[in-house]
Amino acid sequence: KMLVVFDSQCIEMGMYSPKHTKGGKSMLERQVEQYLTKMVQSLGGLSLKLTSLIGIPDRLVLLPEGKVIFVELKRPGEKPRKIQEARMRQLKKLGFKTYVVDSYEQIDRLLIEVMRGGV
Repeated sequence: KMLVVFDSQCIEMGMYSPKHTKGGKSMLERQVEQYLTKMVQSLGGLSLKLTSLIGIPDRLVLLPEGKVIFVELKRPGEKPRKIQEARMRQLKKLGFKTYVVDSYEQIDRLLIEVMRGGV
């Protein structure tokens, strides 16, 4: 585990290196999603599951200090479908930040950057 400090707030980021088989495809999308939710909650935020629109990213992530991102979760190596890419382009045109992640490591890097004010 890695300790990351944001101002006076300290959080532990998981920095997992799960063992994969068949080129990393053994991890399920559900596992990536559960990890995202756990890490967002550790930051004091919410990871809301979205299901009402076709192609909408899987999660709306609300973090302290009004930080809002949309996250599409995939199994390692998988890419978004065309409808998902179109919906993410639509959200970006509206000024929202959208990301696709397929591993615990990507989640850790994404959350660190968002909390630091990047991305």
